[in-house]
Formats: sequence, C-alpha cells, structure tokens
Amino acid sequence: MQGWKVLAQGGEGIGISRCPGGHVHLDYGNLTLRFTEEDFRAFAAIVGRAAAALDGTLLLKGPMLRPEDMQATFSVN
Repeated sequence: MQGWKVLAQGGEGIGISRCPGGHVHLDYGNLTLRFTEEDFRAFAAIVGRAAAALDGTLLLKGPMLRPEDMQATFSVN
C-alpha cells in the first residue's frame, strides 16, 4: 500500500493507518471508520475517557467530540 502509513496494529484485520489523501482509517474486522486527523484526535480522546470510566477513573483532558462536527465515513470492508 504505497503512500499509506501504519499508525498502530492490533492483530489480523485490526489497525489504524493514514492514507495518501490524509485520512485516518480505523479498521476493526468488517468495520472501517475514516476520519480527518482532527476528528480522529477527538474520537481517540473520547474513547480514552470511556476506557478510563470503565476503570473507575476520570479523564477530563482532550477535545470534546460533537457528532454534528464529525465527518467520519462508515463502510463494510
């Protein structure tokens, strides 16, 4: 995949990469989410806060994710 940059991998069919167009792609099995860099950072921050809440801790830092601002694209692989 020329021009793609792997940002993280988590196993077969699971990973995060940036395409030549600058979008961040999160692949998890049959699910692919495509974000702008700004939207991905907001998404990652809210996921981090949710993970902390599962552990009973609270994280308050990071941008707030507003669904009306997101430009994510959902697709079936």
